[in-house]
Amino acid sequence: MPRVGNLRLSVKLSLCFGAILALTAAIIAVDLVNIQGLRSAHERVTQRVVPADHGRQRADAAFADTHFAQTQMVLADGGHRSDELGDLMAFDAALDVVRSLADNRADMARIDAAVNTFKQRDAELYAMVRRGDRVGATGLVSSSVDEAATV
Repeated sequence: MPRVGNLRLSVKLSLCFGAILALTAAIIAVDLVNIQGLRSAHERVTQRVVPADHGRQRADAAFADTHFAQTQMVLADGGHRSDELGDLMAFDAALDVVRSLADNRADMARIDAAVNTFKQRDAELYAMVRRGDRVGATGLVSSSVDEAATV
């Protein structure tokens, strides 16, 4: 094999140019792979993470509204029940979005169990309100129902 020093200048320039082209091709290949990774990360964030986060925020706000309307219903001796049920429907709709995008099924099962507990306590609370047991309903809404609402 001839020594590099013995090669003509045109051959040396051609070898350098070829090396630069090979490095440029390698850089382009790495960039294409990185761009594909960015594209898939962007799709995951825009199609799953952001909608799930937005759904969680909507569910959280609707749940807070539900508990507020529930307390209002107790203080109004059964009035505002329709407000509470409307807020609960908004909460269920937001929770359906969260459920459809959830990655962790165990967390969703825990949330569903907490929601079911809340709904059971709400049924007990409404039964007390309908019976006219304002003292019991006030105690319930500020204790176990409140605890169920903060899960």
